[in-house]
Amino acid sequence: MPLEGIHDIQGGMHMFNFNVNPNHQAQVNASTNSAINKTANKQPKESEQEKIPTDSYEAQKVKQNDKKTYTVDLEKVRAMKEEADLRMLELFRTTAKQTTEKQISGPRGDSSIMTLKLTENLSIEYTAEDVKQAQIDLAPGGYWSADETSTRLVDFAKALSGGDPAKAAMLKDAFEQGFKEIEEMFGGTLPDISYETYDLTMEKFDQWANETE
Repeated sequence: MPLEGIHDIQGGMHMFNFNVNPNHQAQVNASTNSAINKTANKQPKESEQEKIPTDSYEAQKVKQNDKKTYTVDLEKVRAMKEEADLRMLELFRTTAKQTTEKQISGPRGDSSIMTLKLTENLSIEYTAEDVKQAQIDLAPGGYWSADETSTRLVDFAKALSGGDPAKAAMLKDAFEQGFKEIEEMFGGTLPDISYETYDLTMEKFDQWANETE
């Protein structure tokens, strides 16, 4: 860089005049602009500053709002529950009907042996052993006794309903319906053992229903 100076003898001052080379000045300006651009590039863009971190509370909230929501169809649930109850009642009515019939008909499907009414007009021959077994089955404590049969019926009703006492009344009605169908099938009258079973079954249903109180 050329340096020219003027010496002032009286003032004792030296004044210098700097003449800058134009090429050197251009290099300085270029370096300065480069430094400014680098600093500017380091600053985050406005869009990046406003971007919500994916792990932030707001981001999680947006994700949750985007999720599909599920609603319980109460009408469909109610309809399916009613259908299940109807199937349960139909099954129990059929079971009650079949149980009452088996109690008075025996394993061979003839009511005479279970009611101990042996006559010469029987279409099926029974041995003394058959009659003895029928007496054992119908005696107190026997498999087809009124108490044992009524207990099995109510236990089955509890199993079907999950033991819910609130369903005791509807199952009791189903039993009564099945019993009446068998009564009609046998001409309107059944043996005494059948009515004893009926009374005990209705009583046990009432006891079960009262468990809610």
